[in-house]
Amino acid sequence: MTTAPKKRMTNERDFIPDPNYVAADPEKEKLLLDLACMITNRIKAKLTHSVKTEDPEYWMLDELLTKDEVKFMLSFKKTRVGYKPEVLA
Repeated sequence: MTTAPKKRMTNERDFIPDPNYVAADPEKEKLLLDLACMITNRIKAKLTHSVKTEDPEYWMLDELLTKDEVKFMLSFKKTRVGYKPEVLA
C-alpha cells in the first residue's frame, strides 16, 4: 500500500529540487547529510537521523558549500555553553 505525499504549503517561487537528482560526489552527499542532520531544527529528523537529499537542509547546503567547507564545519565539536548576560554584554 502506498501513502499519499504530504501536502505542503508551496508557491511558484519555491525551489523544487530535481526528483532525479544524483549527487556527483557520494562522499560529499554523506558529509552533507551529516551536517544537515546536525543543524536541523526538526527534532524528529535530528533524533532519527532521517534527513534525506530531498530536504531543504540538504539542498541548501549542497548549493552553498564545497566538500572542504563541509568537512571544516563538521570538525567543530558540538558543545552548548550557557553564557550569563554579563558575559555577552
